[in-house]
Amino acid sequence: QCSNVPPDTGYCDHLVEQIPPVQNWGKRFATVPLKTRLDYDRFKVVAGEDFTTVQIECTRNDGQSGNSTSFILQEGGFRDIDIPSTDYCWIEGDKRIILLQFSVGQEVDGVLSDPFMAMIPPVEQYSNGYT
Repeated sequence: QCSNVPPDTGYCDHLVEQIPPVQNWGKRFATVPLKTRLDYDRFKVVAGEDFTTVQIECTRNDGQSGNSTSFILQEGGFRDIDIPSTDYCWIEGDKRIILLQFSVGQEVDGVLSDPFMAMIPPVEQYSNGYT
């Protein structure tokens, strides 16, 4: 199926990811805007357990405070968040969550592109070195 991001927005693509087991999900994520996007990126937060509190704290690329919000999700529950293309954010859960980033369709900001989806790795899975 061809997915529109956001729904009812022109230009679509087939979006698929293999979701890892919940024990491999994380609690702390760093987000960065997609370089060429002018309006926003869409993020989807999914909870691995009931009563998961999610906190989002953003800083704009000019150093000023950006969006800040928190919410509670139940196991398997999710929230879509639109983060401006000027914001860098920390997204943290008090229990395991998974974070997906979506590039929106070109009708949103006129940037020539189809939507895509990427799974964002949690900070606790970063390494000090890669070979």
